[in-house]
Amino acid sequence: MVRGNKDESQQDTKATVLNWESKIIAPIGSLSHKITDLLDVIGNLKLLKVINLDWSEIRQLPKAIGMMRNLEKLLARCCRNLHGEIPSEIPGLSVSRILNLSSSGISRLPTTIDQLTHLQELHLQCCDDLQQLPRLPTSLTKLDFRSSMLQTVPDLSNMTNLVDLSISDGTDGIDFGSRVERGQLQAQNIDWVVRLTRLEKLALVLSDSIQLTDLCPLSRLQRLKISCFDPDSLMQYPSSLKSLTLVDLKSPTKWSSLSSLKNLHTLMIQRSRLEKIHFDVLGQLKNLQSLQVSRCKFLERLSNLSHLKELKILWVSQCPKLTEIQGFEELEMLQYLVIYECYVCRSLTERYQRPTLDSTVTLLELRSLRLPGKKSMQRFGFKDQ
Repeated sequence: MVRGNKDESQQDTKATVLNWESKIIAPIGSLSHKITDLLDVIGNLKLLKVINLDWSEIRQLPKAIGMMRNLEKLLARCCRNLHGEIPSEIPGLSVSRILNLSSSGISRLPTTIDQLTHLQELHLQCCDDLQQLPRLPTSLTKLDFRSSMLQTVPDLSNMTNLVDLSISDGTDGIDFGSRVERGQLQAQNIDWVVRLTRLEKLALVLSDSIQLTDLCPLSRLQRLKISCFDPDSLMQYPSSLKSLTLVDLKSPTKWSSLSSLKNLHTLMIQRSRLEKIHFDVLGQLKNLQSLQVSRCKFLERLSNLSHLKELKILWVSQCPKLTEIQGFEELEMLQYLVIYECYVCRSLTERYQRPTLDSTVTLLELRSLRLPGKKSMQRFGFKDQ
């Protein structure tokens, strides 16, 4: 039923828990990666509830997998040799709840997948040979789809049970100027997303502009990650948001579109193309406690941080041209300060080599400080709490 590489011993092929009364097939230990094939006889395992093939060398799923009427979970993450199409017999998995094919080489899902009426989670992250999705079962509550060859963002307006939706063409994993093979994704109008009123978590990271104007109907939305070239003109956000990640900021912003987000706890800015970012208006957000800025290759200055009176976490990373973080010394509630792979680190390191801080620095609540080459915050005059 399980076939290993030709040169493996009989003992190695027993690296999987598998018998006629099993309820789970799970690779054991270091031998799991040697599994290459599942034979059709696996369809006779009527009681099997979970198949875990993660990190194995499996090359294809047998058609007989559709005979496994009690299978609830099929896990095949990081199976790089798993190519081609998933068998069209998959609707036989009538009670399956979770299908995880992330980081595999599959290139197509069968059109019959919408017959899996009990499927709740479909994970297709880093499936870079997958260009598009067929019609999916409306029972899904979680969909995670990321492919660098994505050609079309599917219309998911009928997926009204979705609570967690993530769609990406892979641009969130690369930096400006990187040369990667990509699909021909065009600008998309995805206004249908506002019909998914049960959404609590949404990620839309695409290389072309996202045509959305108003997300307010998503009154349950708490976490949003989105490609946002111009946040002031792009959209209105639901007041329920607690975490917001903006990717690819290209136009200077006054943050006016965020002024109503009274529940916003965390703001993350990734891969901004701006040289300067000002934060004075964000002082109105009394619950903002975490600011994270990362992978901004052109960023030279962060200004007016002193207005963020309630900020407890400041994380700045991989901003090689950054030379100034203005006003962070006045953040009296700051507890965690992390700055690395930024030019500004040099001046901060030199400044804080003295045993105590300048009298102008009032970081009294600081509990953790991370700078290049510094392991203990006691060297900066802080007390461990």
